[in-house]
Amino acid sequence: MITRQYLFRGKENKTGKWIEGSLISLYKDIAEIFYIKNITKQQGIETACIYVIPETIGQFIGMLDKNGNRIFEGDVVKVLYDPNSFNYMGISERNQYYFNAIVVYNEFNARFGMKKTHKSKKNSRNKNYYFSDLQICEIEIIGNIFDNPKLIE
Repeated sequence: MITRQYLFRGKENKTGKWIEGSLISLYKDIAEIFYIKNITKQQGIETACIYVIPETIGQFIGMLDKNGNRIFEGDVVKVLYDPNSFNYMGISERNQYYFNAIVVYNEFNARFGMKKTHKSKKNSRNKNYYFSDLQICEIEIIGNIFDNPKLIE
């Protein structure tokens, strides 16, 4: 049996600290307010719902990077891949091929994928990929679009 972990993260409204947990959406007047119920325990007591900045909310995609870190929507990743799996689309560094991309969710195809960053678009015909489209050798989180906006310029 396959078990799925539905996990979200968002930046706390007051401190800007990243919070992971279950996503809760409530309506107050006409505005939708998002909270994340933190799954960690402090002093043996589960923490309360924490208000997060809606634009920063991203879902865990069910994959870990090479360092064991959870990959979320909005992460910027460096993808090392097998150049024989499809046409050359990245940058060669010591005969290793890689590109940088933003992790995104494609609603039309209902799956997570990667959108190449502006810096990685050279020598590429396609700028959007799904994790199943290529033989990935290694993937590493190098930042995210909220804390590291220069990575996507």
